[in-house]
Amino acid sequence: MRVKAANPGLVTEDYTASAVIGSYSSYGSASVKVSESSTVTAETSGKVSGLNLLAGDTVSKGDRVCTITGDSVDNAIENARISVSNAGSSLENAQDRLSDYEVTAPISGTVVTKSAKAGDKIEGGSSGTLCTIYDLTYLEMTMNIDELDISDVAVGQTVEVTADAVESKTYTGVVTRVSVAGVTSGGITAYPVTVRIDETDGLLPGMNVDAEIVIEESRDTLAIPCGALNRGDTVLITAGSPSAVNALDQEAPEGYVYVEVETGVSDGSYIEVTSGLQEGDTVAYIRVSSSGDSGMMMGGMPGGMPGSGMPSGGMPSGGRGGGGPMG
Repeated sequence: MRVKAANPGLVTEDYTASAVIGSYSSYGSASVKVSESSTVTAETSGKVSGLNLLAGDTVSKGDRVCTITGDSVDNAIENARISVSNAGSSLENAQDRLSDYEVTAPISGTVVTKSAKAGDKIEGGSSGTLCTIYDLTYLEMTMNIDELDISDVAVGQTVEVTADAVESKTYTGVVTRVSVAGVTSGGITAYPVTVRIDETDGLLPGMNVDAEIVIEESRDTLAIPCGALNRGDTVLITAGSPSAVNALDQEAPEGYVYVEVETGVSDGSYIEVTSGLQEGDTVAYIRVSSSGDSGMMMGGMPGGMPGSGMPSGGMPSGGRGGGGPMG
């Protein structure tokens, strides 16, 4: 028979006890057994402090029994702290490496080529191309300008662009960069000029285009054919023209007089007249045909300059965009 009784607080396994149940009593004494016991041991070497418990004191699970101090304990605590710190750094590094696997678009635009698909295994770096994105809100092209004309080109100048693929439409661009690093070929040096085109309706990357840089521009001005301007900046007009009152004392064909003029910009076919002529004057000049025949040409003063806004002296050599505009 086993009897269970509450411990008054001092009974240990060194004690013996007898029991009486009603009119029955045990034949003798038996050793007392404690139902649960635990021996507290130090996990490390050091000096014991704070051990104030006495035999018979009651403790609860989790109560501090004592504190052990010493170099080995302090070292163990410091090592544990370092381990925690290293673990935190390792976690941060792992999270940083994880971000390398999340690919984001570097710009806003349109995907024009796709080099990989879900499930493909790729290498990192430049060989791991996934796709190509174009920002089609504007296009850029490069013009190669001859060394004789590059001094007339500057950032901010207007560029008129046409494309064979888009008929009857002229696009307006602007010079954004003039390179000082020229490229020499066949004894001639050309300088790359970058042009930006913002209104690109109908234009696509890779199309071939022609472009003319507007070096000088004049609007609503008087102009005459370039062939009508004589040496010494004189023009032959009919004697009945309004500007004939300013005729020079210079021999002229019968019915004509020479007047002195000041000129402005030119597009290679027509030249601006800033003074010396007025609307209503009739200009005469010798025009030579391709066959070598010549004849007197006459015409009134146009009220506006044909080709106004075109480059002075025609399009600069090398001014055509040999390659298509780039996105």
